[in-house]
Amino acid sequence: MARKFGKKTVVKIDPLAYNLGLFALSGWGKTSMMIEVCEKLAGEGGYIHLNMFREKGVDTINGAISEDVKSWGDYKEIIEDMIENKNEDYKDLRVTIIDTIDELAVLAEKEVIRKNNLKNPTKKTDTLNASFGGFGAGGNMVSEMILQSFDDLNEVGIKVIIVGHTKRRTKLDVVTGEEYDVITSKITDKLFTDIKTKLDVLGIGIVRRDISSNIVGKDIMGKDRVQKVAKISERIVTFRSEGDVIDSKSRFAHIEPEISFGSDVFIETINKAIKASFNERKQDTLTFDQAKKQQAKESKEKVDAKVSEIKKEVEHKNTYGTKEEAIDTLKTFYLETATDEQKALIKAKLKDNGIGKFDDLIDRNYEEIIEIMELTK
Repeated sequence: MARKFGKKTVVKIDPLAYNLGLFALSGWGKTSMMIEVCEKLAGEGGYIHLNMFREKGVDTINGAISEDVKSWGDYKEIIEDMIENKNEDYKDLRVTIIDTIDELAVLAEKEVIRKNNLKNPTKKTDTLNASFGGFGAGGNMVSEMILQSFDDLNEVGIKVIIVGHTKRRTKLDVVTGEEYDVITSKITDKLFTDIKTKLDVLGIGIVRRDISSNIVGKDIMGKDRVQKVAKISERIVTFRSEGDVIDSKSRFAHIEPEISFGSDVFIETINKAIKASFNERKQDTLTFDQAKKQQAKESKEKVDAKVSEIKKEVEHKNTYGTKEEAIDTLKTFYLETATDEQKALIKAKLKDNGIGKFDDLIDRNYEEIIEIMELTK
């Protein structure tokens, strides 16, 4: 009997098969650069830029394919539309630019507070920290909501490029106990850590300056007055940082630690890193180009199957409501209406599917819920 589990991985060839991120200070050029990257890799129909809440990064970029997102409801509606209509209206869509994650976090926080106040009308709050009992529960929900939206997009072949702002933050070395400064994200440590773990490549944009010291005269004590002037400044993207003073990241072992600003050099760097990883531990006879074609075919088949499943779930939702509503209907029927024979059939079906109680159905395919719903007729 052949092994059921365990298969060899093959490095993905398409640079847009990875979740990418670029964080930098305001005005650094991150939005324009990532839009250019998407246009060159995916074409006009291959990307959508989401302009989050108060962000205005796309206003001066002529011809960008963008949509304003003013609330979590807007965001959810856009995501659901892209997912449900992936093979019709969005058949060429390959990547969504989240610009910025800072502002998406604000929208998610507002939504968590709104949900808390709906659920707890006698304990309303206007702060995230006090939501759902506090102790970090609100922050956990923010992370989960955002990451789930990325997972939902990924499942239908739409990757994300996350754009965010940076700041200098003091951290504590866990080994030495010494404090040190690091360039990192402006979002909370928790959300940044959660986001970072899901990114395959995170570039941090900085400005490197060549500083010269010029003597411009004497002070009243007769000492030289020195003026520091930036002679040359250059925008840099870092993917790996010596001493971890820049909070960048890459899963690729052979990626260039840093590159100059520019969409062409960014694309070239990712492609070179992919090729190096593909060739490093080659296990089969597939060439780079053959692997690229095979992966594109497999990806399309996987996306088609997932989209078909989602469409069925939408049809079921229109008939039976959301999963939560369908499960509540089942529980109510079982407790209040079902005959002994129907109860026995339902219990047997749950057991056959490895389900201990009705609430466990929330993590199952809607088809399984429908099979049980049929037993109520």
